[in-house]
Amino acid sequence: MDLEAIRQAVTGRPPRLRSEGVDLVSAVLVPLLRRDGEWQLLFEVRNRRLKRQPGEICFPGGAIEPNDASPRDAAVRECCEELGVEVPAVSVIGPLDPFVSGSHVLVHPFLGRLDDGAVITPDPGEIEDLLEVPLRFFLDTAAEVHEVETVLRPLPGFPLHRVPDTYGSDWGRKRVSVYFYHYGEHTIWGLSARVLVDLVGRLKG
Repeated sequence: MDLEAIRQAVTGRPPRLRSEGVDLVSAVLVPLLRRDGEWQLLFEVRNRRLKRQPGEICFPGGAIEPNDASPRDAAVRECCEELGVEVPAVSVIGPLDPFVSGSHVLVHPFLGRLDDGAVITPDPGEIEDLLEVPLRFFLDTAAEVHEVETVLRPLPGFPLHRVPDTYGSDWGRKRVSVYFYHYGEHTIWGLSARVLVDLVGRLKG
């Protein structure tokens, strides 16, 4: 193999994150709407018949697909598919901090705005209802925080005799913060709440 073939093999596609700790790479859009002179955040209430996260409240988003040019494009695509809006009706304001969740999902969040005249026709297969919450609510309400713990340990059959003796049966424990917001009868938690914590922190400076 000559040097040019090696160069093409390395530079022929953008680099991808490869991590044993990441099971899914996704992108979400945090949609802003203007209602009666006040900013609202738009959430989806997932269909209760779905196998994954039925009935939970979330932002439009999903896995980044091979034909997505970037996480930003994936976030816009998912928003348009799930909310049934046209691409020109979605304006991306900017990226928020990407993060890896405690459930091993790499999330690329983006703040966006839906045009005032945007026609929203949610996909009923995925979305049971829509929820609008004033942005002011999140600025005025502190998130409730709880913790979960993850443990890294080798499974039976792992060749411990081939690694240094300093590695025992427990390779480490990590505490992960899980955030909650309660708006009326609705609970917004998990990845969506984590994104909101970042957004609120930025807006408050």
